[in-house]
Amino acid sequence: MSMKTRKLKTVTAGLAVVVLVGYGLWRAARPAAEFFQWQMEATKTDIAPKVTGRIGEILVKEGDQIEPGALLLRIDSPEPRAKAAQAGAAGEAAQAVANKARNGPRPEECMACLGMLVLWRCTRPLPT
Repeated sequence: MSMKTRKLKTVTAGLAVVVLVGYGLWRAARPAAEFFQWQMEATKTDIAPKVTGRIGEILVKEGDQIEPGALLLRIDSPEPRAKAAQAGAAGEAAQAVANKARNGPRPEECMACLGMLVLWRCTRPLPT
C-alpha cells in the first residue's frame, strides 16, 4: 500500500470521527422534548352520553388520577324516573284489574247493575 493511500485513509477516518463527535455534541445541546401531563384545561367540554340530562354530581376533582372507563360524573335526568313511575302506576292498575276479575264485582256494583236493569225494563216500550 502506498504512502498516499495510507494518508488518505487516515484523514478520512479522522474526519469521520470529528463528524460523529460533532453530531453527538449537537444532539446533546438540543433542548429536551416537552413533557405533557395530559390534563384538560377547559371551562367547557363536550360529552356524548346515552341519556339526556343535567350534570347531577361530579365525582372527580382537579388533579385526580383517573383510569380509562372511570366514572367521572352522574347525570340527573328526570325523564327516565318519570317513565319508571308511570310504568309502576300502569303495573298497579293492571294488578287492580286482575284482582277485580279474580274476586268478582263488589256488592255495590251488583246493586248498581240491577238498578240499571230495572230502569231499562221500565222505560222500554211495550211490544205491540
